[in-house]
Amino acid sequence: METDKAEDGVSARLADEARRWRQVKPGMSMGIMDLQLDAPIRYESRTFPAICLSVVLEGFAINNMEALEGGFCPDEVWVTSTGESVPTSMTIHADQPVRVVELLLTPHWVDDNSERMAGDASFQKMAQAMSQPLMVRRLKLDARLRQIAWSALRPPVSGAFVNEHLDACALNMLCILAEHFQATKSPAPTDRLGGKGLERMTEVRRHIDADPVAVNSLAELASCFGLSQSGLKRDFQRAFGITARDYLFERRMLIGRNAILRDRLTIAEAAYKAGYEHPGNFTAAFAKHFGYPPSRLKN
Repeated sequence: METDKAEDGVSARLADEARRWRQVKPGMSMGIMDLQLDAPIRYESRTFPAICLSVVLEGFAINNMEALEGGFCPDEVWVTSTGESVPTSMTIHADQPVRVVELLLTPHWVDDNSERMAGDASFQKMAQAMSQPLMVRRLKLDARLRQIAWSALRPPVSGAFVNEHLDACALNMLCILAEHFQATKSPAPTDRLGGKGLERMTEVRRHIDADPVAVNSLAELASCFGLSQSGLKRDFQRAFGITARDYLFERRMLIGRNAILRDRLTIAEAAYKAGYEHPGNFTAAFAKHFGYPPSRLKN
């Protein structure tokens, strides 16, 4: 998903330890990050066409780009897909162990399996996601994925069987990733948005990303681009598989979370930065979205 370059004086050895990758099949790799840092690591990266399932067991990271709010926290699952080359910058905290297990798929995996899996709907959605704009979806970590990730980090076997065990973990993660795409509502091939319509929706999304708090309503957003509100709702869903309202809400939640993690603001200050007048409303929305209260980020 990303090509990484460690900065800020981090040793080459520590940079190599930050993420170890194993190729399971052509175009399919498993990444394991398991380390305790003495100092933060900052990565300058660029994405490339791929899908990545990231299971965060422990550790905190923050994104250093206002245009791409993000970062990770413990007990999160990320599904990231893109066909774009987008610059990113992330700093991994050093105040607790960092344990992340990832499954990475590239177009090579699609090509290698296209004949065998051509009739599978999930496979088609995954292939399509690798040619679309960057999309990140966050899921709650369930017991099944948690067990697989810890098993990859702490294999119950040794010797030559370790790699066999890791490959089995990767295939289990692949099946869970396929379930996610199967459950994700996607437009029929004849209803997919393309051409100028997709370009316009990409501009709408960039407008949201630039300043989510400044978007007062979908009606106002639609008007800025010469669209009807119903047309905006329909085409945004067709383009990205998520409603414009849900996307805007998630962006505001990420602004609030980064305000606490990166900027060290109070919960009340973070609420205001995310566009909430009342911290209680922000706290309730944050807990519902992420599955934990913002006060957890203060620990």
